[in-house]
Amino acid sequence: MKKKAALILALLLVLSLGLSACGKTAGNTSNGASNTNNAQPPEPPVTAESLIKGFADKTGSGTGVIYNMELAMKMSVSVMGQNQSVSMEGQLKTESRDGISHVSGTMTADEGEGKEESAMESWTVKEGDKFISYTKDGDNWYKQELDIKVNPDSLKSLMFAKDVSTLALSEADNEYHVDGTVDIATMMGMINEVMGSMDDMGDLNTLDLSDVAPAKVSYRFDKATKDLISCEIDMKESFQGIMDKLIKSMVEALAEQGAEEGDNTVNPLAGMDLSSFFKIQADEFKIWLKDVKVDPALKLELPEEAKNASVLPVIPDDFIGFYVEEMTIYLPSSFKDINSDEYGLTALYGSDEHGCAVAIRREDKKDVGALAKDLATYAELLLKANAKYSPGPIKQVNGRPVFEYSTEINGTNYSYYTTAFESENAFWMVQFYSLTEDYEDLIPLFRQCVDSVDFF
Repeated sequence: MKKKAALILALLLVLSLGLSACGKTAGNTSNGASNTNNAQPPEPPVTAESLIKGFADKTGSGTGVIYNMELAMKMSVSVMGQNQSVSMEGQLKTESRDGISHVSGTMTADEGEGKEESAMESWTVKEGDKFISYTKDGDNWYKQELDIKVNPDSLKSLMFAKDVSTLALSEADNEYHVDGTVDIATMMGMINEVMGSMDDMGDLNTLDLSDVAPAKVSYRFDKATKDLISCEIDMKESFQGIMDKLIKSMVEALAEQGAEEGDNTVNPLAGMDLSSFFKIQADEFKIWLKDVKVDPALKLELPEEAKNASVLPVIPDDFIGFYVEEMTIYLPSSFKDINSDEYGLTALYGSDEHGCAVAIRREDKKDVGALAKDLATYAELLLKANAKYSPGPIKQVNGRPVFEYSTEINGTNYSYYTTAFESENAFWMVQFYSLTEDYEDLIPLFRQCVDSVDFF
């Protein structure tokens, strides 16, 4: 869940930065000419551009911004005729001022097996020229340096529609309404520029989005103060266009792969209409910013418990994610799947290049029963199961139980690095092993891979 939360909160960071760190403090715009009769100059006419720019100017350095954010995403996924509805909803409060932002609330996901609600809290602090994210997952805090490039002009364009293709101004009761669209290619480009290189976006970074439907934006301003009241971003059609592009890209990649393999290899997907094999239908994708308030007196300070956060690992570029049930583990790209059934394992991956392998076993908590009531007792259970190899004592490495041992198999010495995890419904064994002569050199790699484990 940590990586999902981090990705979502990183997007929200973009929005919060756009509201608090990008504007310029309104200053004296007089050209210095004297006014001999002290008459006040006529107020300029209200336009869509003046409302957006005016609020941007109010949210500059030294000014806090508070707003509630809501997210609603619903889509239908069809794979080989099997349909599944996926939805995500979020209710989050965001506070931002002078390079520090705080996001807290709940995210509710439903992937067809019932709704799962998760509490989310994150602080993002600008330290020098870097942004550090502190994210709470359960009772634990995790710290991570974000690869973010801050361009104030891009941020202001993203949030305040500097480059919108249309802007329409209307009035209703005590409000001004400004409606328009934002080119989705421009928006995705700015998000990527703000957030840096995002591996999680995968092929999205290379897609041509120039003909994808634009996102719709609707602003509501108070007529008296000209302050922003709310903002709605509707990306349903944009998201649909992006998904269609992504699926098409996957189909073309499979076709190219088949051609490269030559006539001697049969590509089982060749000639198939994969657009019918895999479909995504976007039903809703909206973000709302509500109850927006400018607060010059807002004070934000990172809580003490977050300052002692564990450091989230940086996943190297040459690592790829392997998905085992609800677990994700990142391994070097040279690791390949090995048939694990004959070993009674849930998964087994090995790398000839690195000369090592990792065995993963998932045990449902109801099957383990009273033998293990928590992670500590499960680790003890694993230790006892390997007692004949005289394993070393359990020690804590980055907050996880670890024990090691070596043994001889058919005249060859092997060494094992074993750790354990606990997810909502299961206990997990993750065991790396290699030739004993290579083991010490590989321990940093084992720990790096173990640190990448996450559950969703």
